[in-house]
Amino acid sequence: MNLEQGTIEYAAFDHNIIYGNCVAGHMLWDDPELQVFEINFTPSFFQRFLPEGTTLFDQFRNRIEQRKSASFGKRNARISAKMYQIIKDILDCKRQGIFKRMFLESKVIELLMLQFEQFSKDGDFDTALSRTTVERIYAARDIIVNQIDADFTLMDLAHQVGTNECTLKKGFKEVFGTTVFSFWRETKMDRAIELIEGGELRIAELAELLGYKNQKHFSTALKARFGISPSQFKT
Repeated sequence: MNLEQGTIEYAAFDHNIIYGNCVAGHMLWDDPELQVFEINFTPSFFQRFLPEGTTLFDQFRNRIEQRKSASFGKRNARISAKMYQIIKDILDCKRQGIFKRMFLESKVIELLMLQFEQFSKDGDFDTALSRTTVERIYAARDIIVNQIDADFTLMDLAHQVGTNECTLKKGFKEVFGTTVFSFWRETKMDRAIELIEGGELRIAELAELLGYKNQKHFSTALKARFGISPSQFKT
């Protein structure tokens, strides 16, 4: 994409914020399986949430007011685990009418907030990890999300994505800001709430589906995360 006679390039797991005024050009995809998630704002809506009093935000606001195309970050940042979850929530939304609009708007604003926070922390999205290592870290994350009931060790997970336990452990923390098992636990709990709200499974069935060998351990984990027991979610 050409922006003010320049080129914007995205690699896997990148994100940025772009203001385009009469932008024209071509989009070239090196990977035919690449998936792109894009949200378009009107300038007036976007500026409602653009913080004031900070050079980074003020410079971008000035570009918008001057109607000069620009990218928010000089370099692309990496999509975090929280961003991934919000994108998934948006894509999986089953609500209709005004409730869908309210839900999507709240998620979009939350996603924008995370982008602002990430860009405002100087250098936080930079990493010494190689692109190949980052891709393996994201592959590990995808395995966790797609095989939530699996029972494998950190070493097993590392071997599945072609790295070692130490690299996975440190890299996951650097890329996603949390440990592998903390992310795994949070993902299980979020999935548990979806299933409980669906109301089609008993607590024992939920525990087994999420990989818990003991129903009590599942109930304890859920209560630690949300402060109430599984049965209270159903009432």
